[in-house]
Amino acid sequence: MCRRRFRVETLEDGAFDPTTGRWDVVALGNPGCSSHSAYYPRCWDYWSPDEEKWFEALDEAISNVFLKECLRLFCQQPEGFTTQLGRAFDSIERLQSPNKQPRYDEWDAPLYVSWYQARQVHLLCAILKRYPPPPSGGPLRVVDVGCGAWAVPIALAMLAVRGHRWLCDCQVSIHGFDSSGPMMRIGRELWREFRCAAKARGLDTRFADRVTDRIITSAAYPDPLAGDASAESWLLAIHAVYGHREPQRDVRDFLQTHRTRHASRLQYEILTTDRSKRHLLESLVVDGSGRWIVPQPIWKGNLSATTGVREELHKLLEECRSPMTDKHMNYLKNPVRWDPSRNPIQRYAVWVWKASQ
Repeated sequence: MCRRRFRVETLEDGAFDPTTGRWDVVALGNPGCSSHSAYYPRCWDYWSPDEEKWFEALDEAISNVFLKECLRLFCQQPEGFTTQLGRAFDSIERLQSPNKQPRYDEWDAPLYVSWYQARQVHLLCAILKRYPPPPSGGPLRVVDVGCGAWAVPIALAMLAVRGHRWLCDCQVSIHGFDSSGPMMRIGRELWREFRCAAKARGLDTRFADRVTDRIITSAAYPDPLAGDASAESWLLAIHAVYGHREPQRDVRDFLQTHRTRHASRLQYEILTTDRSKRHLLESLVVDGSGRWIVPQPIWKGNLSATTGVREELHKLLEECRSPMTDKHMNYLKNPVRWDPSRNPIQRYAVWVWKASQ
């Protein structure tokens, strides 16, 4: 048990074994690691001076967007603010139901970003770290079904700076589809805030800058690979499956069409949903291929800025003439975590497929 402290400047090919999820080279990491660190208590797993800054940048972006949206909605409906916010809490709760879907309107969107965005980014990073996709031989089109608040671009930007060559060595574009205009609008705003917060901390945003003009979002399902015979694709559907027949059929039909039309160019797939909806996801996977996995958390701790903004909103709402119910008010007092103990990423149903399998 060597107790020497050292820093790994670079990790060459082969340092990470995707079959075990372990590094051949182990860095003890930040000697000042505390319970507030996103890697606590496994701070030895991976650490660089910029890691915490990336977490801070996303935390700041989420808190800024949440605050600005709440202020905008309050100015829009000052008398009905608490009533509408309470309804939005009830709507977002439907994410825990196997057969219900939130409204995803302009009131739901800021609550989703505040409560779920960090967890979704964490989920994607955890999957991609342990089950990395094969290297792309040409331009890469990331197809994001149910793109929502842009968790996919944010996760890829955070992974790109860690030297993942499947992102850095090719031209990447992201094509997202979502039926909710408010969610796509708030996702674009979150992306802008995230890039600004990262730049303000002196972080390497070259990947994020390069991909910004190649993020295309739409309510329709066009063919992202049309007109580019050399492009390869990843197909992602991150928590985009619900019990309603029409949305479920739309997602299924698009996945099947893309798989059939571009079978030779499809390199990687990730499909996820809440564990209560696994039966819905099972109808979307390719029988006899891929694998079901249990995602393992790689980050711990709280998002202090987002938690602080919610606590301030709680204090302001206590002074309102028509406050929300105790149940809804208590939501605002709970800390925002990368991996909440009551709903950890390990409880998600996740299916991963790669072309090499």
